[in-house]
Amino acid sequence: MVYYTAKRNLLPSSPNDYYREHMQALIDSQWDNTTMLYTIEEESPFASFEFKEIQVHMVHALDKSTRQKQGDDFRELIFQDIDYTVNLGAYYKFSDAYWLAINLDELNRTTKNIIVRRCNNVLKWKDFNNKVHEYPCILEYDTTAASPRVDNNVITPNNRVRVIVQANDDTLPFKVNKRFIFGDRPFKIIGINNYMIDTINGKQSILYIQTQLDEISPYDDFVNNIAYNTNTKEE
Repeated sequence: MVYYTAKRNLLPSSPNDYYREHMQALIDSQWDNTTMLYTIEEESPFASFEFKEIQVHMVHALDKSTRQKQGDDFRELIFQDIDYTVNLGAYYKFSDAYWLAINLDELNRTTKNIIVRRCNNVLKWKDFNNKVHEYPCILEYDTTAASPRVDNNVITPNNRVRVIVQANDDTLPFKVNKRFIFGDRPFKIIGINNYMIDTINGKQSILYIQTQLDEISPYDDFVNNIAYNTNTKEE
């Protein structure tokens, strides 16, 4: 009876546990047997902007609707541990660039997969205490509403571009009309998605910001790439 009880204690508690244990063992046995194995850096803990090395399998990301390969600005990362914690909005470092986790692909899957996108710009600003903050961000390739707005004899540019950045204690307080500089051009926030709640401490972990081309202020700092903001206390 003692041996029977001991054997029962070693068996998985359910068929799901049995399958997951065998899947993990299979992944572990074949983890190094691939050309897709890379050592990259992962932000840890989330929103700390501190990084640690981690091994992943890296493959081309596929468009979910067309199933075609996306460009080199997109990659899919696969983690060895099937119970690994992944966070939407987390930063990664590899190939001389920062990358942002823009999509989790783990529901109804055994493996832990995420889609990351290369950050192609930086959000940079000063807070009320003149401290400079800087976070890698993603600017969409296309601008919208490119036609100018005309009011009598005044023609105002009307380019709009969407920005994606990690949601954290520094970026969540962003308000409409806050200004940034992208490529020697000032843009101001005209809309921000900062109300979607996820599972990270009950806060949103990624922001989608709509910006619009703004007029140049004489106080804009194009040397340091920091736009002037008059209402700095509640930026």
